[in-house]
Amino acid sequence: MRQHKHINSILRAIHAAVMFAALCLSGVVRAEHFHIVIIASENSFQQKIATNLKQSLSSEHASVDLLLPEEINKNMHTKQTLFITIGETAIKSHLEQNKNENALRLLTNSIPGINNTSAQANLMITQPACRQIHLIKALAQDWTSLAVLASAKSAEITAELTRCAIKHDINLRIYAITDESDLLKTLDDAMNENDVLLAIPDQAIYNSKSVKTILLSAYRKRIPVIGYSRSFVQSGAIAAVYSSAESISDTATNVVNAFFQNNWQFRHNTNYPEDFSVTTNNKVAKSLGLKLPDDLVIEQYIERKEDE
Repeated sequence: MRQHKHINSILRAIHAAVMFAALCLSGVVRAEHFHIVIIASENSFQQKIATNLKQSLSSEHASVDLLLPEEINKNMHTKQTLFITIGETAIKSHLEQNKNENALRLLTNSIPGINNTSAQANLMITQPACRQIHLIKALAQDWTSLAVLASAKSAEITAELTRCAIKHDINLRIYAITDESDLLKTLDDAMNENDVLLAIPDQAIYNSKSVKTILLSAYRKRIPVIGYSRSFVQSGAIAAVYSSAESISDTATNVVNAFFQNNWQFRHNTNYPEDFSVTTNNKVAKSLGLKLPDDLVIEQYIERKEDE
């Protein structure tokens, strides 16, 4: 299954590159008016996405530049350019120059004050809410109460999670963190009242200073934690669904192709990675008295649910 998914990912990347070249050759995109600028910070994950994107979108009929946020200048801003900004630093740096340009923004959380138009859209690097709920259902059908710690920055994510949890008969409780000093007390309340803790990519809560403490606290309480990345699971969460840099860049390429096919307009304001992987930590799960399904079985379960 994993080999099959990897082959499919490669085929999709090739297909996306071929489609993009075909668009240029067919005249749908006119080469003399065509320019893509990819802006990403030096973060290794973001740079990997950016490099993959440049490779898949470059052709003899389209120029693609890859820049750091500090290299943005006002002279490059034209209506014939599509900007792809990766990460909050790149997005904010670009917005300081001009808010009204064609832009695909790759980000973890929505940024307040940004209103997308048909020429502007988001591609979330994180997973859609229902995919997270499907993961939890795949791991253990008898978990009925789910805790989520969230700051005000994650209001949109928690709203989506709440809607999906209701749909799938899970009692989701949101625990607001308004100050760093409240974290441990609120975490303790959340663990006392729920079967499982779902971590979301909220840097105000889950950061290099706090993750180890949260995971150790949950382990002592024998409460499983669901992470949002491979590294989170390696640190002690029992499972996560995530998308690789290659999967994210493949989806971004498809969104860009559709943008040009649709007369320089995005079809959706918000997009999510099409492909995903599941990773589990069986050592931690076993120590908590849990027997997890195989990663393959979990992935197939999520795929079935998303096809329903």
